[in-house]
Amino acid sequence: MKYLVLETITSIANTNNGDNQPLRQNMNISKIFWKVLDPSEMLDTNPQKLLPHMLGSEKELGNSSNKPIFANPMALIPYNRIEINSNMSLSQAVKTLENGVLRELGYSKEASEENKDLEVNIVSLHSTWDIRVLLSYKAQQLNFKMPSWLQNPVIFDLCKEYERWCIQDPTKMSFFNAAALNINKRRKLHSNKTYLFTMLQLLGLTMEMYEMDEFGCIIRIFLALFWQNGAYALEKNMSENVDKIFTDDMEEVKNCGFTKPYDLSLDFNTFKTTSSTVVYMNNLPSIVTQSELTRWFNNQDIMPLGFWTIKPAINSPLNYSTEKISFTYVPDSDTISGFAVFANHEEALKSLKMNGRSLVLKLGSLPSNNQNYYQSQQKPRFKLIDRVIEVQPSSNTVLDQVSSYLVPFPQARSKPRPGDWNCKYCGFSNFQKRSTCFRCQMSNAKQNENEVKTHQKPALNPIAYPYGNNLDMDTSNTKIPFLGD
Repeated sequence: MKYLVLETITSIANTNNGDNQPLRQNMNISKIFWKVLDPSEMLDTNPQKLLPHMLGSEKELGNSSNKPIFANPMALIPYNRIEINSNMSLSQAVKTLENGVLRELGYSKEASEENKDLEVNIVSLHSTWDIRVLLSYKAQQLNFKMPSWLQNPVIFDLCKEYERWCIQDPTKMSFFNAAALNINKRRKLHSNKTYLFTMLQLLGLTMEMYEMDEFGCIIRIFLALFWQNGAYALEKNMSENVDKIFTDDMEEVKNCGFTKPYDLSLDFNTFKTTSSTVVYMNNLPSIVTQSELTRWFNNQDIMPLGFWTIKPAINSPLNYSTEKISFTYVPDSDTISGFAVFANHEEALKSLKMNGRSLVLKLGSLPSNNQNYYQSQQKPRFKLIDRVIEVQPSSNTVLDQVSSYLVPFPQARSKPRPGDWNCKYCGFSNFQKRSTCFRCQMSNAKQNENEVKTHQKPALNPIAYPYGNNLDMDTSNTKIPFLGD
């Protein structure tokens, strides 16, 4: 099987918004590195036969010829590079990439146009986020069409594959944990030298290889992981036993690497087939509120019905969980993920265009209009939070399965005052003096249960009323309506 190793280099955009603050959604892609290869074929080939133009003396070549290609510093691995500049636009670069990949895979341009479901397995170390989020947004912004395998990619994240490989060995896992200490985002680890050094060391590579040729070393990391995590042995086994059916529950498949990609193509097809009304949001600021999310969607004429995130641990000071956050490729720390629910499939489909857009929060005191303010020496104190949000297709089934772990996003960032209570039915935060909920008119649960039962109204749809701070709200037995019915 052939894979596409793909990396992008990004740069800060020159375009500014009204506050002279460049938005992260306007990051530019300046370079694209790519290589189509069959790892099994390369690992089977003697390095001397693969690349005759190797550097070094005959003695050096003889000493290194028995090493696998990924660990052989004498073996040169050529690759392709595309630069985006005044002579090459991003749309032209994507077209060049598409034509080159199809040629390497043995497909003609006509065949690729007829086969819209062409699957290309992408491998990336640094650029999983850029491929899934940034590239999609730039195509929408610059109004050009990407091939389906790049619009909804199937990606193997090398950092995630490395982590899975380490988990199988306690010794490797101890090295992994030591290198990853105090860093809660794997995406941050890509640029962390301690982590990268440990990765290369355990794979039989060196930091010198990486510093001399970064993309060439990323190809070596892929080959080394493919060789050592069982993928090479599995592919050989499959080629020798063509009639045998390999399933995910088989031992040789279960513990094998490169079998569980981020398959956005499968997610999107399921989303369309089931007419889903749910999308998944990633890289959200941990302090975002439901009103800010609503405003963000409404600015693009999209009307969400409600929002959900993971409920907090016991005694957590927040209304949401900040542990085990989202995916390994997310670029920011202190982020959370969640779901958005819409009234119909068309509105949910429309919301996917929000993928890659910035969600900007301004915290603190903003400049005042008072003239005395400008005469004083006081400087405005506010913090600008700019997060590029990933919006991807999900399904009602997924939301139904995790419903017991979900709570609504908070209504406001202010902490509740002593005595304030949260309605168990709609989640709205009420003042202490109120005996009934301001929104749904349900009685406070602390009152006599018999009195409550005689006067209570039917519980409202929690998705239609995703408000409140919910610090005391028990959602363990809550079933989200209409999702699995």
